[in-house]
Amino acid sequence: MTGLTGIIKFDHQGFRSDFILDIIELNNKEGLKKIGTWNSTKGINFTRSYREEYTQIVENLQNKTFIVTTILVSSLRKMSAVSTDFHERRGASKLIKRAN
Repeated sequence: MTGLTGIIKFDHQGFRSDFILDIIELNNKEGLKKIGTWNSTKGINFTRSYREEYTQIVENLQNKTFIVTTILVSSLRKMSAVSTDFHERRGASKLIKRAN
């Protein structure tokens, strides 16, 4: 079947298949702009360049305030290799694995 947008196909469940959608972005400078396509079989394909993407990110971050929080914790103390407490050794090994 042919429609206004081209050939229209349906799968065995009655859903439309094999079609392409344009991905449109709205920004302050250019208004609506096509930045890629989405295909029902292949997925997403962005058409804008790395430079365009980078410029957009930089412009979005200008004049923004960020709150940065840091947490100070005591460093891991070295556990004795001959520790007799099973849970102490086990806990230390988990912390060492996480730190690596």
